[in-house]
Amino acid sequence: MMVAICKRYLWNSSDMQDVLQESFISMFNNLNQFDVNKASFKTWSSRITINTCLSFNKRSTKNSSEELILNLHAPYIDPNYIDSMSDEELIGYLEQMPFPYLQIFNLFIIDGFTHQEIAEMLGIKVTLSRKRLARAKEWLQKTITDKNEFCKKYIFKQ
Repeated sequence: MMVAICKRYLWNSSDMQDVLQESFISMFNNLNQFDVNKASFKTWSSRITINTCLSFNKRSTKNSSEELILNLHAPYIDPNYIDSMSDEELIGYLEQMPFPYLQIFNLFIIDGFTHQEIAEMLGIKVTLSRKRLARAKEWLQKTITDKNEFCKKYIFKQ
């Protein structure tokens, strides 16, 4: 489970191993703070792993001022098509997503954090978190549409 979390936030396998080890060390050092009445061990360890990944990313990358400009009128994607995509296909698209968008996408969509929590974790404004999530969704929609000519013709309504 923790490896899967690291894979969502880090693409380099050596970084994943380092962060995973840091997460285990952090859990071991803070085991006395674990309270079964507040959360399950899975939830507690997931949160530590996510925070360790985010801390690593803050240390290793600088915030880029580069913004992705997307078409405001992106094509509609049939939800049935998304449901029929394999996990590998979807992960392949996510691996191509610009990192600032991917980070917010993971935290909000996959891990279920609120924009307020994300803003506090990353040291950004709540509005920037919302903006990046919207752009992540737009980027994903545009990328799926652009890369699949079949989808353009037969599945997506324009």
